Parts: sequence; C-alpha cells; structure tokens
Amino acid sequence: MSQFRAKLMFALRQFCSGTSGESFRQEVGVLLPTVIEELGAVAVGKPFDSLTSDQTDCLVSAVLLLFTLSISPTLLEEMREQGFIDILLKLRFSPLKELDVTRERIVELWELLKGEEPK
Repeated sequence: MSQFRAKLMFALRQFCSGTSGESFRQEVGVLLPTVIEELGAVAVGKPFDSLTSDQTDCLVSAVLLLFTLSISPTLLEEMREQGFIDILLKLRFSPLKELDVTRERIVELWELLKGEEPK
C-alpha cells in the first residue's frame, strides 16, 4: 500500500460518484477482490498503530471506494461473496473506526452487507 495507491483509489471513487458512475462502478468492480484482500491482510495482520500515514491513507481510501461501489447491488453482492463482512467486522473494532472520515462509512457498509437499511 502506498500514497500512490491511496490517490488512485481516491480518483476511482471520484469517477464512480459522477453522473455516469454506474457503468464506471462496474468497470472498477473488477478491483474488488484485490481491495478486499488487502484490507483483510491489514485487518488480521499488522497492528494498526504500526501503520505509516501512507498506509492509513490507503486503508481509508479503500473503505471509501468500497462504500461508493456498494451503491451497486451487483457489487454489494460480490462483496458478500468475497467475505468482506468478516473483514469489516474486524475494521468495526479497529482504530480505523475512530477516524471521522471512515466511522460512518464502516457502520453503513456493515448494515448494507447485513441487508439492513443504513440509519
């Protein structure tokens, strides 16, 4: 994970949010397994307090990108199939949840993956 990856995920998220975002979301969806795998590696591996600021930025960007992609029912289902809910459970109780930028997104992703309406 690096500063470049964080910026790349930020840019992809911006494109996915635009007016023609749905078709672009499907294109970016091919990255789901990679992004989920990397989040999973951090969630079960390295302690969060040992991450560099670039690594933390990358994790934040990954969470925000996945949240944006979750707008698509197809990609949300793929996240379930990829086992993202187990990773998200670990993230819900990690220092990442304490950051203002990710706190609500992690909870909303959890609710979406569980099939609940976000509050």
